[in-house]
Amino acid sequence: MNTGADAVPDGELLARQYKGDAAGGKVFLGVVPLQRPCRSAREAAPSNRSRRSTECRPILRALSLAFQQLPDPAFRRILWLGIGLSLLVFVVLGVLVGFGLHYIPATRWHWLDDLMAVGGVLGFLVGLWLLFPAVVSMFLGILLDDVADAVERRHYPADPPGTAPSLALSVVLSLKLMGTLVVLNLLVLPLYIVALFIPFLSLAIFLVLNGYLLGREYFELAATRHMSPRDARGLRRRNSGQVFLAGVVIAGLFSVPFLNILAPVVGAAFMMHVYKALPGPRQAR
Repeated sequence: MNTGADAVPDGELLARQYKGDAAGGKVFLGVVPLQRPCRSAREAAPSNRSRRSTECRPILRALSLAFQQLPDPAFRRILWLGIGLSLLVFVVLGVLVGFGLHYIPATRWHWLDDLMAVGGVLGFLVGLWLLFPAVVSMFLGILLDDVADAVERRHYPADPPGTAPSLALSVVLSLKLMGTLVVLNLLVLPLYIVALFIPFLSLAIFLVLNGYLLGREYFELAATRHMSPRDARGLRRRNSGQVFLAGVVIAGLFSVPFLNILAPVVGAAFMMHVYKALPGPRQAR
């Protein structure tokens, strides 16, 4: 008769130990775990799909965390302030465009007058869509440090807190972003018009152009809290692919009606998470 427990747990590789013959049988001493064989090279090496998933995961996680923090009081205050200032600017622009259309001298052809009126309205709406990121970012760029503070307090309490850039630097960065967005979007306006006849091409141009610009500026707004502007630019260049992808996400938020109202605040929080997720040391001030 064997002594000891004969049950062997599932999934374990075990060797049974026996000693001699006792009364015509073997005495069972126990079990010894065996080392599992090494995984094959195919199992050990990650697939291309898993590598792509790993690269995209920080972006998706950062975006999810940014939306989850929208109820934060700091987010709400800046959001309402930015919405109010932006609407004020666009109402003033709309009134000016209306006055301009009203005082354009009438022609002898009613169809031409109607065409000019419709063209003016459509031009204003297109300009509103193109310039909305620039105008909103100009106002909120000065206020987004409160969003960054809230993100760091909630999600990175063990990290050294960032230092808000000076008011002068915030104004310079905001004006630089607005000016660059306005000038480049106006320069490619003929390309936008031509692309209207090709499905999704105008949207692709908008995402690529504004994704690069918004990614660059939003990343530097986040990074200059922890390093000098020169070091922030160097860090951005070393991670240009991920920063560009994050910028395309922010540009996508700006391109969706009503969601674009949330885009500046969500974009600032999102980019702070992207900055924090970068590998390697981040040089402090």
